[in-house]
Amino acid sequence: MIPCSDTFTDAFLPKPRTPADHARLLRTIAAFANTAGGNLWMGVASDGTVTGLRDPNDFERQLPDLLRDGIQPCLLPFVETERVRLDGRTVLRLHVEAGAMRPCVPAPLYKTETETEPEPDGTVWVRRGKAVAPATADEIAAMVRAANPTPFEARTALRQDLTFNACAGIFRQRGLPFGHEESARPGQSVSPGLPVNPEALPPGFWDRRRRAYTNLAHICSDQSEHALVLTRFADDGKLRVLDAECVAGSVFEHFIRAEDFLDRAVGRGQHLHVRPDVLREALAAALTLRDYARKTSLLVDVTPSNVTFSVIGGLTEPMSPADAALRLRTDCRNPELLRLFDRLGLTAGIGTGIELIRDWAKGSSVEALLNVTTSSVTITLPRLPNPDDPEHAFPDRPEFGEVLTLLAVRGQTAPIARKNVQKALGWSQTRTITVLAVMVEAGLLEKAGGRSTLYRLKG
Repeated sequence: MIPCSDTFTDAFLPKPRTPADHARLLRTIAAFANTAGGNLWMGVASDGTVTGLRDPNDFERQLPDLLRDGIQPCLLPFVETERVRLDGRTVLRLHVEAGAMRPCVPAPLYKTETETEPEPDGTVWVRRGKAVAPATADEIAAMVRAANPTPFEARTALRQDLTFNACAGIFRQRGLPFGHEESARPGQSVSPGLPVNPEALPPGFWDRRRRAYTNLAHICSDQSEHALVLTRFADDGKLRVLDAECVAGSVFEHFIRAEDFLDRAVGRGQHLHVRPDVLREALAAALTLRDYARKTSLLVDVTPSNVTFSVIGGLTEPMSPADAALRLRTDCRNPELLRLFDRLGLTAGIGTGIELIRDWAKGSSVEALLNVTTSSVTITLPRLPNPDDPEHAFPDRPEFGEVLTLLAVRGQTAPIARKNVQKALGWSQTRTITVLAVMVEAGLLEKAGGRSTLYRLKG
């Protein structure tokens, strides 16, 4: 049944007569193939008026050459035609399947036989709503990944002169053999300067058939071009930088340097902190979900309220944060790297440890902690009161800790009304007023202006 107007999977076009018409036809077919497939109704105007085709045989004879020469790779096997009678006229339905070898790109078309300037194209087109639009870089990358059955980790690395000092160091710290050390007898020390035997490297580093290092090996090598940017800000708006580091090289160098930076910024001795095992899980999740096919930086930002890990990567299909939290237990973009992290004891042993993170930030929604799309991952950890800090330990007043935790989860720079504290903690009005007043007197909270009295952490 023909729709009333263009949709995501249906488009109307009259019979092509000019080079511009042919270009529009090829772009629409390529867009369907690059997205979810669809139907192209030839002989129907854009407003839904049925104009019909006078000679559908002529168009069907031209179509194979048009598809063969006009779109690369060839979509001829993925386009079927069907004649349909509408309002007494013949309409041709072109059914386009989603291409198996995406992205599909229309070739430039010449305007006439004598003009040499081509109709501009060579663009990757997709369906967006009911229109044809150029694909974004993320959409093109997703098409390439879907069309290549070999995971990025397992492909041959472009660079083969690799060394593994950082990787070998973290293996030695955990008492595990690495490379040349695989052949060492128990108790025998082996100099880290000895040549590495590729055959003895961890699984996935060496492609024995091609006799070459894989991208997994390159990611873990000292020659990796991927960067990690660590920044500590004085404010939640991220306007004033207190400290910053940029780390290059092995993913394990990233892990070690990030742990050290975060320990100084939000670890021991900080009255608003994040527990070390929670930081480690979030860092491991960001590193294993990262898209290493793209040379973008992993960003770790520390603010007074939280710690965020932002990375280009994510899952291969869109889903809700709650579904993503479940999916991340068993699935990630770099499964071999995740298995390597598990072997080294760098994760909780249940995927990327999202449950551990959620348990730490009790009171925070999944949406507040985790934002996963097909192209990016952001993990946000709230900084909570440190129970080991004497300044914020109140054994005789446990309700103080409940208020401080509530403010930290919300973002301690954001003021909160008394009635919201009362509702969140399930207290009576009298108890809430009393506790907040005592905390203001003790210098833990301060009042903020507004139509109603608001409270926030002091200083």
